[in-house]
Amino acid sequence: MSPFWVRMADTQFVLPLGLVWKLKTVIGGHAFEIAAVVCALDAPGAYPILLGRPWLHYTNIKQNW
Repeated sequence: MSPFWVRMADTQFVLPLGLVWKLKTVIGGHAFEIAAVVCALDAPGAYPILLGRPWLHYTNIKQNW
């Protein structure tokens, strides 16, 4: 169990199961090491992974709105 709560987009609070540091993953053909907060979500349509603002900043992603 982690020592903090995560506020979800629907304003619900979830207690994460834990943290994974330096998780090696490939996104769009590029390899990254990310830190992941692991949550057990029972919501239908929940995404298996959400990449947040720290990752967007680190990778210098340009959003095309």
